[in-house]
Amino acid sequence: MSIKPTGRASLCALAAPLAVSGMLLASTALASTALASTALANTALAGTASASTASASPARAGTLRITPGRPYVRSIDTEVQDRAARADAGRTRLSAQSAGDPTSYLATAWMSAESGTATGTLCLQNDTTSTVTSNCTSYSVTSGTYSLVQVVYDSPGQTAITSLNFAVTATGGITEMENPSVQPSLLETGSFEDGSYAGWAKKVPSGATVNMALYNTAAGAPAPAHDGTGYLATNTNTNTGGVQQQNIPLGVFDQTSYVATAWLSSQSGPATGKMCIAAAGTSVTNCIPYSVTAGAYTPVQLVYDPPSSASSLTFEVLPTANGGTTDLDTVSLVASQLQSGSFEDGSYAGWAKMIPSGATVNMALYNTAAGAPAPAHDGTGYLATNTNTAGGGVYADALYGSGSSFTATAWLSSQSGTATGQLCLWGLGTQNTDACQSYSVTAGAYTEVQVVYDIPADDVTSLREQIYAGQGTTDLDTVSLVQNSGALAGGAI
Repeated sequence: MSIKPTGRASLCALAAPLAVSGMLLASTALASTALASTALANTALAGTASASTASASPARAGTLRITPGRPYVRSIDTEVQDRAARADAGRTRLSAQSAGDPTSYLATAWMSAESGTATGTLCLQNDTTSTVTSNCTSYSVTSGTYSLVQVVYDSPGQTAITSLNFAVTATGGITEMENPSVQPSLLETGSFEDGSYAGWAKKVPSGATVNMALYNTAAGAPAPAHDGTGYLATNTNTNTGGVQQQNIPLGVFDQTSYVATAWLSSQSGPATGKMCIAAAGTSVTNCIPYSVTAGAYTPVQLVYDPPSSASSLTFEVLPTANGGTTDLDTVSLVASQLQSGSFEDGSYAGWAKMIPSGATVNMALYNTAAGAPAPAHDGTGYLATNTNTAGGGVYADALYGSGSSFTATAWLSSQSGTATGQLCLWGLGTQNTDACQSYSVTAGAYTEVQVVYDIPADDVTSLREQIYAGQGTTDLDTVSLVQNSGALAGGAI
């Protein structure tokens, strides 16, 4: 992927890569006790996916067409949106150690081409000061499939941001865009532009060697960046060393889960390791293994459900000992409003079955450390569901306090064969409204499914993230519900 040049040269260079090992590092097992849930049948039950008899949305939310010469630009008043959320103590208890004004933001969009191939850039522009700064990533997408495109913008000097522009510029072909969003990150930096990796440090166990370097492609680098021109690289000779951000304050409120995302690549050949989130002062950690190759970046995501005693978080990227050099870019940590989204330690707090009249709906919690019919996406736990009736499935509710736009995400797979259905996000109130995304997934791999819901009225009292199961048994993991910094989809293109 070509990268739009921004930023300036890095401060240092990485030591020679350590010898590459072919071993894939498995994530740490979190729970080994057998779960009480009844195992689901592996065979697909009758029935097809349906949103609800209330007001089902079509398979996709509105698609935006972006043509060369007519950029899509939307301004977000982050000061109004994010401080309004901070003032809303009615949603959940205010944290004793709350994050201040965010200085890093994540922009997301799903892109396709109307026909053939479409190219362009996705940018976040900070117009808080008289000098506009921005960070961009280039995309090249093809018709028939939607690709995830993300960019992180870090405010220079970690100063407060009051206004951002979300901008998509098509340079070739007609771009189709769905589910755009912007969210504040709890990390100090995640894009590594302008020679900055504020907040990041090496994690060096006793007797180990850990290398960390900041590269900038504008000044010469051994590999490309994912967004902008800067990226961070690390390698080590131990399985417990790497790079980390520590003492990350919990979200504006005492959020009960967090979504960590990093785009990872290898400096050369393969690179393996694990990405983890942990709570300071506890032994509770959740990890996801990764295996990446040179020349392309892969999004790696996990959800962390911290214990109630957590006071701060640690974000870690831990390469396998002698397992290649890992390049990381476009890194973020955002707060989710679900009680649980990773299903570790035998917990699926907040989740329940939706059972239409006369229907059978199954829901089971599995843990791969105790034996399970399929793998988890992150950690060792996952939830599974199937049904024999349209409209059946599982859901989790969150109290609504403020905000005009929300993003629901779930990584979905099938217990065997193919599983179909819909991921929906509801605004419940006097008039129940929703946005839905259809899915069709296969066994052995997880697929990220995402939908953005812009609240159409002021009478919403709660939000509901729901999986409507269709054919087969749907496995779900790494599930989140995140408040966006503002609605983006409105307006004609």
